[in-house]
Amino acid sequence: KFMIKRRASIRKYSPIGDDSKESLLSVGDPYAKEFCMKRILLTFWTTDGHARSISERIAARLESKGAAVDAVCLRDEQRSPAGYDTVMVGASIRYGFHHPEVQRYVNRYARELGSIPNAFFSINLSARKPAKNTPDTNPYCRKFLSKIQWKPDLATVFPGKVDFPKYRFFDRIMMHMIMSISGGPHGKDTVVDFTDWEAVDAFADRFAESCSLGKD
Repeated sequence: KFMIKRRASIRKYSPIGDDSKESLLSVGDPYAKEFCMKRILLTFWTTDGHARSISERIAARLESKGAAVDAVCLRDEQRSPAGYDTVMVGASIRYGFHHPEVQRYVNRYARELGSIPNAFFSINLSARKPAKNTPDTNPYCRKFLSKIQWKPDLATVFPGKVDFPKYRFFDRIMMHMIMSISGGPHGKDTVVDFTDWEAVDAFADRFAESCSLGKD
């Protein structure tokens, strides 16, 4: 894990985005001097809202290191990475597939994505199993990465969240069947968050380190 020694902190306003938000820049952080100037695009696709929660967690983590982060849902806007210093793309899957808009986005901007430090995270419930919790061992993430033109510098997989009360009728039936077959929780009132939030923070820290070091 990328560790940061905290000595003291000062307030620094984000140079873009909501001026009412402040971020902490740590004095003594070996990457802070460079990283505080980074403009980051964090674009994501969410189905039931959990990818948004993870994206907001990562954005807050990066902002706490002094970066300026624009977290943009692909449902609302397919924003170009052009003009940003770094970019991260995140997406959940449903029924074994990432949404087609995610693939269209990364293929459309493959050159821009690859020209700056970048990262990708996938969210799927199969990642709750130890044998399927890395990009190389998770079948859905591996298949997605093999089909797109962009090759992320960093990639990871996070387990998702089961939230039966939030699902629509059809999704509730499908998820009940899927979770029953896979040995997961499937009660009609079941809500289980499998996300390892420490792993989310660690991925944000690793991305911050890669951004500060830059690209060859």
